[in-house]
Amino acid sequence: MNDLSALIEQDLGPGKRIGAWVFWRCPFHPDDTPSFSVKNDRYYCFACQASGDAADWLVEYRRLPKGEALRLVKGNGYNAMPKPRQEDVPPFAPPGELWQESALAEAASAFDCLLNRPQGQEVRDYLARRGLTPESWLAWSLGAGRIFNPLSGRAEPAVVIPYFAGGGRALAVKYRFLNGALRYRMRKGSHPTVYGLWQPVRPILIVVEGELNAISIWQVFGDRATVVSPGGESGSRAYLLPLLKSPQFERKIVWFDKAEAVKGLARLADIALVSPTLDGQKMDANQMLRQGLLEDFLKKVLEV
Repeated sequence: MNDLSALIEQDLGPGKRIGAWVFWRCPFHPDDTPSFSVKNDRYYCFACQASGDAADWLVEYRRLPKGEALRLVKGNGYNAMPKPRQEDVPPFAPPGELWQESALAEAASAFDCLLNRPQGQEVRDYLARRGLTPESWLAWSLGAGRIFNPLSGRAEPAVVIPYFAGGGRALAVKYRFLNGALRYRMRKGSHPTVYGLWQPVRPILIVVEGELNAISIWQVFGDRATVVSPGGESGSRAYLLPLLKSPQFERKIVWFDKAEAVKGLARLADIALVSPTLDGQKMDANQMLRQGLLEDFLKKVLEV
């Protein structure tokens, strides 16, 4: 194993080797599918385009000064440096105005494509198969586009998923490919925090893993709950903490696919859920929606 892979393994645990590449879930954005790779002592994320060498890793992940990182790389003193703590996550800063204007224009064009253009048919069919209604597409400003997939080397149909804050500010644009090994990409320059921040405050807060799961819950329970998601299991989870600590919500629920993902947030929630398995199939919120089980499941959990 090369030095950079060994360094990153100290922080993220063992990676998955595919040919000459080693893959992890990217720590710099919500990453449901391992898209962060190392090859020839360089790292590169196929989703958010984060890239660099060992010194860059020490600066960007471990938050070291550049000079100190270069000194450690030269002396190969990686083990001497502490990992960043959760409370060391820097305060969020939204993307600049020019980026937001461009992202909003892309989201508007993709939205029109989804609703009105023949090119959006594959994405319309995909969302319908996932049980999501046109009313939900509209409410969450989903779109359709053809996005370059670095694994296949060509543009492919994808769901365009914009992240908005209050006031219509764009924070990020995420692309969900319909098929293939690479599930997600992020528009370069995106600053993903929490998906669903545009919603009004309702008595119940539901935090769920994955954008489509959030939309699924909103579709059957959105009149009673504010539904948000960190996207995947990394990065923006830190920005959930203020929401979970907020006194504005009477009840708070966290729902993730794996028990270890729930642990860090369960202490702040009234109810902590792990996606159950039924007949060998993981039953996340979207799967329950497709089988007509989601609304009854939530009513039972909440005793309403």
